[in-house]
Amino acid sequence: MQMHRKISLRLDADLADRLQMRADRERVPVSCLLRHLVVRLLDGSQVGERPALSPHRQEAPGHLKSRTEQLQAEFMSEVCSTYDSFKRQGHDWVVATKLTNKALKAKNHPWATYEVIQGVLRKAGRYRKQKLVS
Repeated sequence: MQMHRKISLRLDADLADRLQMRADRERVPVSCLLRHLVVRLLDGSQVGERPALSPHRQEAPGHLKSRTEQLQAEFMSEVCSTYDSFKRQGHDWVVATKLTNKALKAKNHPWATYEVIQGVLRKAGRYRKQKLVS
């Protein structure tokens, strides 16, 4: 049977308030938060507000950013080409937008929502009136 030992701790008012606010934010009793922080401190873990990033995550942002930009560009291209094909079939912009969304949902695309499709088309300038060249 394990015996638990009690340790008294005196904190200044500012530290006690910060500890109480963090416990409230995490919805745990202060005693549990203190126990957790002491264990992390003794394990040598960082005890800051945010955990340290793993080495894999520290390297990845540049790679992920370029991959994200590539996926967004591919999605924008797919949305615009699908929308343009529906426009060429004679559909007005509202119906073409709905059909584009429906086509992407049929492919189970994770970004296929009407608002996202509409935003992509607006950003690509597809909703602007074509200027007549005389």
